[in-house]
Amino acid sequence: MAVGVVGVLVPLLPGLALVWVAGLVWVLGDGGGVVRWTVLVLMTVLLVAGAAAKWVLPARSVRDAGAPRSTLLVGAVGAVVGFFVIPVVGLVIGGVGVIYLAERRRLGDGGLAWRS
Repeated sequence: MAVGVVGVLVPLLPGLALVWVAGLVWVLGDGGGVVRWTVLVLMTVLLVAGAAAKWVLPARSVRDAGAPRSTLLVGAVGAVVGFFVIPVVGLVIGGVGVIYLAERRRLGDGGLAWRS
């Protein structure tokens, strides 16, 4: 479970999933029980909420900044391409870089593009 907690902070590890798997192993390893299964259900609800927030919150901030949905989609493609061109760090570089370029093209100003 400690590895999962570290994974929440380190982008390379799927932290939420690791914590959930550790919880499942704990429940199955100790023979279950109502309390343990209740804890696992609560962990599952938190996992789903965390996973949803990971996608919903950035999309909402992009929308609130006035950027079109196409910018977010182009950024996702840039992140995937960046991940394969520059393993690991390319995910962030590709995503942020492509979103910046798309917004700069749309707005015509680097400062406005960076803020959005």
